[in-house]
Amino acid sequence: MKLLGGLAEPKYPREKGERIELPLYGDAEHNLGIWCAIGVLVVNWGSDESVFLAILQALLGGDKETAIIVWLSFHNTANRLELVRRLTKQHVIDKALRADIESAVVEFVGCTKTRNFFCHAAYRSDDQARLRVAQSISLSDDGEPLIRDASRLLDRSTLNVVTETARRLADLNPVLWVLVRRLEDALQVPPAKWSIQRNQNSKDGPADP
Repeated sequence: MKLLGGLAEPKYPREKGERIELPLYGDAEHNLGIWCAIGVLVVNWGSDESVFLAILQALLGGDKETAIIVWLSFHNTANRLELVRRLTKQHVIDKALRADIESAVVEFVGCTKTRNFFCHAAYRSDDQARLRVAQSISLSDDGEPLIRDASRLLDRSTLNVVTETARRLADLNPVLWVLVRRLEDALQVPPAKWSIQRNQNSKDGPADP
């Protein structure tokens, strides 16, 4: 990567076949680990959220287009998950399956809080262009102080939280795909296209979306 004065020089557009050079601003050696940790967190979270769409599809009788329309008609993840919860209570008789879906939702919601913080935070650097603080400011719903600062230092403790949450999301992904298949079997729904391709090394391995 080409650096100018400590800052990476972005190169856009690129010719087909050339390497992509990411614009890594600031002290790349210091900041790279932070970028990677947060990036993996965000990607793992998005991968898991997409499987909840597959769960919704099964709950809606296997109609992919209808599931997508319903999913996108809700404008935040919390409402989408609440819909999954309600439809599960309505359509799923198997108490063990219902409990496992609820446990998966609870785990995902817990990870979502961490993802949301780092995905929407503003990042501050020190005078040497090294990332130091993830800043999040919100308004209080219940009194003083009206403005709440929930900023976090980007130290080892914080990065441990990020990496542990990313690990939890990675562990959750195959569990979610198993729930998709269990739902399809329980509701006698034709397997979704994305749940047919299974891990060749394990009968119960995760599907390829």
